[in-house]
Amino acid sequence: EPYIGDGMTCIKDCTFQGTTIPLGTVGMWMPGCEYICDCLTPDDEDCQLIECDENATPVCEEPDELCRCNEPYIGDGQTCIKDCTFQGTTIPLGTVGMWMPGCEYICDCLTPDDEDCQLIECDENATPVCEEPDELCRCNEPYIGDGQ
Repeated sequence: EPYIGDGMTCIKDCTFQGTTIPLGTVGMWMPGCEYICDCLTPDDEDCQLIECDENATPVCEEPDELCRCNEPYIGDGQTCIKDCTFQGTTIPLGTVGMWMPGCEYICDCLTPDDEDCQLIECDENATPVCEEPDELCRCNEPYIGDGQ
């Protein structure tokens, strides 16, 4: 019998899909990492199906962190999003006006994995500023203008 106790008082652990869950358990992963269960009252398991984002993996170790996003995705595991990437450089989601190495492109990343980069073509008498997204090119001395 699945009852436990001292013979004077007997209680029953919980069982879910053939796995015994000791009474008093909070956050026990079931085999296969699809369910996490509690057993707070005898023979009354409370099991929750864990549904991770398609770009995440069940952690299956800790009850506080159910899913973890796979690289290069970020998030809480239930929802995973991907930063943008341009020519091997990561552009954090929410970025506006990030210069790429070499100062030839400036990029935005406003939606996951959807970078918007523009080639910056300065006048032959100007230099890319490569510091601020508001000023793309600066005229070389003694030239004046917007640099483009």
